[in-house]
Amino acid sequence: MEDYSQPEVQSYESEENSDNISKKTKEEWQEAIQLFPGSSSVGFFNEMNDEEGTPYYIYDGNEAEVNLYLNVQNRMNAPSKDTVSIGIILYLDGQIQPYRVEEETEYSYIHTFYPESNVPITDPLYFIPRTGSVGETLELEIMSITWPDYWIDECFYAYALTGGTTGMGANLVFNADPPALDMPSVMDRVKTVSISVQELSTTEIEGWTAEDLRSKIEFHTSFAEVQDGSYVYGFNEERENMFHYEIWGNPVGEYGLVLFVNNLPASVQPEDLIYIQTEEGKKTCIDIELDLSDFDGEMTIYPVLVSRNYFRYGFGNGASEIFMELRPPYYISDQPDFFTLMGWEEEY
Repeated sequence: MEDYSQPEVQSYESEENSDNISKKTKEEWQEAIQLFPGSSSVGFFNEMNDEEGTPYYIYDGNEAEVNLYLNVQNRMNAPSKDTVSIGIILYLDGQIQPYRVEEETEYSYIHTFYPESNVPITDPLYFIPRTGSVGETLELEIMSITWPDYWIDECFYAYALTGGTTGMGANLVFNADPPALDMPSVMDRVKTVSISVQELSTTEIEGWTAEDLRSKIEFHTSFAEVQDGSYVYGFNEERENMFHYEIWGNPVGEYGLVLFVNNLPASVQPEDLIYIQTEEGKKTCIDIELDLSDFDGEMTIYPVLVSRNYFRYGFGNGASEIFMELRPPYYISDQPDFFTLMGWEEEY
């Protein structure tokens, strides 16, 4: 059994601090960023494959069991860590799927692993499917995020998801109906959800070929007047809490959209689940009003788009060119602009 406990690490601290952000020089930050090279791979282990090569598991009732495959190479650790931390999230039919690891009895939405370089983890993951019935085949995806337990004052540019993400999928074939599942409770942050379908403008598909129109997918996000993921400085309760998401392109894509706040789903209530069917010549626009009343000075928001029909059409054969898409995260801070705070005249 793998040890999931937090390893003993020596925290990186600068001699001079202001508002919990290390007073490092520009050269020191650049040197720190260069310490990140490495790679990770994540997927399933011991799955079966059908005649077309599609991986699958069979669900026969009670708890499903799948095996994680997780491996990292080289120094994927940040300057203050002696090892890398990898968060693992599961999705079923486009929505987040809680699970447990060995020797646990409670389900969680994310587990953090601490693998050593070139020492693969192949541990079992257990879950009761949140949806599905006998005779159905649904898509099961696994996603990793780097450093989910990372703190902003240790290294600014390695916070949360900026280290990257990887994922893989398989089919889950239902030979039985799953029992009812009590989803683990999280703060319900979704106040309202509005979904609309609009005609595409010519500028939104300018330069697209006929093949692009059949397979290409485009996205756009915004939050607090910041576009497509970035730093939101000076955030307070007076700023608008509306998250905007747009998707257009491939006309046969079926997706679920999961919005995360601090690496947890913004809501798991049935009425808040978001499903998307792309349409030819149109874009789907989603507006989510969020409850961020517990904002304590820093927060991370990001959406994950998960395919529901990637394997149904075969790998890229007329359905999705992607099976999972994590948009750049929004790091939200009550601090002023970072470069102004650091006294630097120009950005990287």
